Amino acid sequence: MVSPEQDSQISKDKSPRRSWNQSKQSASTNLVVETKKSCDVDPKVKTPLENCAPQRQTLLISSLAKNPSEQTDLNKCLSTGTSFAQSSKGSPHTSMYFTILNEFFKSESLTKLENKVKRRTMEALELLSNNIEEVQLQREQLVEENKLLEEDRLYLETESNYFLRFLRKQNDECRKKHEDLWHQYFQECAEMRRRKQELESNFAKQNKDLQTQLLQGRKTQSHLRQQAQSLKHINSVKKAQEMKIQALQKELENMKVETAIKDLQEHLQFLQQKALLDRQLQELKWLQVGRHSTKEVKKKVQVLKSTARKVNSEYCDSVQKENQGIQEELVKQVQEYRKLASIKGQLEKWKEQLKEEQWCQEAIVRGRQQLRAKRGRSHNYDPCPKE
Repeated sequence: MVSPEQDSQISKDKSPRRSWNQSKQSASTNLVVETKKSCDVDPKVKTPLENCAPQRQTLLISSLAKNPSEQTDLNKCLSTGTSFAQSSKGSPHTSMYFTILNEFFKSESLTKLENKVKRRTMEALELLSNNIEEVQLQREQLVEENKLLEEDRLYLETESNYFLRFLRKQNDECRKKHEDLWHQYFQECAEMRRRKQELESNFAKQNKDLQTQLLQGRKTQSHLRQQAQSLKHINSVKKAQEMKIQALQKELENMKVETAIKDLQEHLQFLQQKALLDRQLQELKWLQVGRHSTKEVKKKVQVLKSTARKVNSEYCDSVQKENQGIQEELVKQVQEYRKLASIKGQLEKWKEQLKEEQWCQEAIVRGRQQLRAKRGRSHNYDPCPKE
């Protein structure tokens, strides 16, 4: 396909045709040379290789772009008004391109490869003309749609004007209706005054009932106060139990630390005694190696072994007894802690009950205040304006 710059140059140039035969001959020779170079053609077989296919459609354009004199000749040829090679269905630009191809490159003087390139170029130009026709059809459709949209706009404008008139009419009707309702309101005020008197009498009756309920609430409040006073000592007991639990926890932690320290001390003592006995046994072994074994040496060795076994067993027994004592004491403390935890849970339940009772008392007080405020509003409020 021809680039936009070449197309604009062809459309702008209107000079007469010159040196037509020379440009025709040079263009055909250049096309043959570039076709052979780009497609890698074997001169004996004259068939393109595999890499020739993507370059065949651009041979004519590249040859025209490399020779500016040929472009000027083409422009002059287009200005003379040569005959079209294709039918009149295509666009003017594609018809010009067909004319250029047919005038410059005639099928009789071209090889198979050049004819093939020419045919591919013609097909591409036909495809371009078809695309241009489709674009023109789309443009016509868009123009028609624009006309329809303009008609819709005018229709909507007239409809909106009609709607505005309708709204003005509705506004006038609403204003008139508002005046009628205002007159009706003054008529209903008299009826409301009559009903107000009835409601006041009913309110007096309900007030008496509420006063009786208030007296009952006061009685229940005094009863709840007595219960709260009886449960005051629970807080002191709870605090004492919490302090005791904290003291037991601290004592348990201290016992764990002391047990660890004692265990470490006993272990160090055991290691010292063991080291002493090991040294004595080593000395006896050296004596046995250096001298002949005698009864005294054997006896001394047996005594040392027996003492080592005895010390080890005594140390293990003492550690086991101490561990048993600590475990028993720990079990007792755990049991006591569970008892205290159960007491704490019971105290928390009692505390929740006290909170509920206090909430009831506050609700009764709020209800009394609301009744007083409602009574004051009912005496001071007049819902109907004076005419």
